[in-house]
Parts: sequence; C-alpha cells; structure tokens
Amino acid sequence: RGIQQGREEGQRSILENFLRVRFGELDAFLAVFLAPVSALPANEFTLLLLQLSALTGDSQGIEQARRLLAESVLRMRFGLLGDTADATLRDRVSVPDVLRIPALATNLLALSPEELALLLQQLPQLSDEELLARLSN
Repeated sequence: RGIQQGREEGQRSILENFLRVRFGELDAFLAVFLAPVSALPANEFTLLLLQLSALTGDSQGIEQARRLLAESVLRMRFGLLGDTADATLRDRVSVPDVLRIPALATNLLALSPEELALLLQQLPQLSDEELLARLSN
C-alpha cells in the first residue's frame, strides 16, 4: 500500500504541474480531479497525459481537459480501463449505462466544484446504481 500511495502522490504532482503549465492555471474543477485521477494505472495515466498535451491552452482546451478527467474517473469507477474491462462488468452495470459515460461526465461537470468534490470523495462507497441515479438526468 505504501508503494501505491507513493506512486499516486507522484502522479498527482505530475498532473498538477502539467495542468498548471499547459493551461496557466488550476481551476477548481481541474483541482478536484487530481486525487481520483492520480489513482489511474500508470499506462492509463500516461495515455491521459498524452491526450491532455494535445489540447489547446485556451478556455476550450480547459473544458476538454475537464471532460477527459471526468470520463477517466468514470471509466475507472466502472472498471472500463484497458484490459480490465471485461464481461464481468456487464454483470454489474447494464451495457447502455456503460455507453452513457460521456453523458454521465456531462452531468458530473454540471455540479458545482463543492458538490463534485463531495461526490468524488463518496465515490468508493457508492454502489453502481447509486452513482448512476445521482448522475442521471
């Protein structure tokens, strides 16, 4: 656990510095995603950094960064990362729910930074159904 915690702290520092340099700021929405995104497996974290590096440094790029971070957290929460996305997921969440990740990310980003921070803190304790209910229109 200590090694993983150290890795997550390192990834958090890398992501925080990267976002500050790339976008010139770290707004409340970007900051709230630092901790959960830092828990991504190293290969997924690297892929996310590559995607973020392709974004423009303007307000549109910041919006796209927020969406990428939100979708990454949701994919991680529902077990949809890389090789871990397997048939067992379909036993937990219906396929239409999984396909709604972009819509769920939109609803996640519609929350205030405070509501978003609270929801992300509660994420590990929420069942799939509870999370989907909170993020459904």
